[in-house]
Amino acid sequence: MSRPPNYCQLQINIKSAELETEGRLTRADPYVEVVVDGTSAKKTDICKKTFTPKWNSTVQVLVTPSSQVEFKVTDKCTLKQDALLGSAEVKLMALIVEYSGKISDVSKELPLKLDGKSTGTIVCIFDGIDISADQLRTLSSEQSNGQVANGPRRRSTPITSTADDNTANHTSSLSTNQSNSASTSPSGGARPRRGRNGVLPLPPVNGVTDELLLPSGWEKRVAPNGKPYYVDHANKVTTWKRPTTDVVPPTRSSPTNTTDPPPPPPPPPPL
Repeated sequence: MSRPPNYCQLQINIKSAELETEGRLTRADPYVEVVVDGTSAKKTDICKKTFTPKWNSTVQVLVTPSSQVEFKVTDKCTLKQDALLGSAEVKLMALIVEYSGKISDVSKELPLKLDGKSTGTIVCIFDGIDISADQLRTLSSEQSNGQVANGPRRRSTPITSTADDNTANHTSSLSTNQSNSASTSPSGGARPRRGRNGVLPLPPVNGVTDELLLPSGWEKRVAPNGKPYYVDHANKVTTWKRPTTDVVPPTRSSPTNTTDPPPPPPPPPPL
């Protein structure tokens, strides 16, 4: 099975460590766990009862130029869970750039830390990576452009709207909602628009409203019982019957000192 592209074999010799003894009553039984890109890869043997372990253990791991290698120094416990004594991390790209693409028997003394506090040092020797100058320039270019060797990083979409735009959109949305609420009945249907004096006009007929079809000087109104009646403003009379342009049947005279005649009385109850 062929290797994935951009992968290479890194050899690491885990030499030794010096651990802090402050606050410890007994000596530790330390070992090292090698973690590559968040995945546990190898473990060394255990050194018994010591704060200066010497493992001299060589491991080989599969890495990419952008890999991060972590060394976890852990105390082996018998009756309880193993306790972390400290960890150190190496960013392989920084190491490659530092040594111009060729990592051969590079010894590094790395600081061990636990919860932000120094807990000692560990010595490791790195070997096995040889990258040409052209490849190194390509990797450096990809790194500066926000990419890694095994693929580009995802970038978040920039936010183009400003706070003023959001405020304007919010105000416009509120105005629209209020306008819609004002023209909508509680049951969800559209409220009909009322004409002059609260009259509900009939739907347009061939583009002409009911009021425009009435003779000049006439107006349609609605009595309290819901029945429509018609007012002749010229003669100060009202009628239940819809007038036409030829017939104007008056029914009742209004007082001379009023401008709007009162509605006609409701019809008599049926026999």
